Amino acid sequence: MTLPDTLPPGLECYSQSPVFTPDTLPEKLKTSHSVKTGTYGLLRVISGTLRFTYETEPSTDVVLNAGEEIVIAPDSAHHVGFEQPGSFQIDFYRSKDHVKRPDNT
Repeated sequence: MTLPDTLPPGLECYSQSPVFTPDTLPEKLKTSHSVKTGTYGLLRVISGTLRFTYETEPSTDVVLNAGEEIVIAPDSAHHVGFEQPGSFQIDFYRSKDHVKRPDNT
């Protein structure tokens, strides 16, 4: 599997996760899950070391250190886990056409 390293053009950030640490990382992120259709995630490691696993056949593991990031493609099953304590955050992007704005009624 070729891992995406940049977001496609024309996307806009519409949401941001809380900052996750080993103490606040939800169980659902440690097990298989995916970003919804049409949405990309940009996972940024703030500190420590995180293992990101794409659940492809065979699976693809990426170890990310502080200051590194990875693009999460829509509908791609994956999970994460800390290798060394730290923190990370995810920004969510989608097409500008799909972002709900106050003037879109």
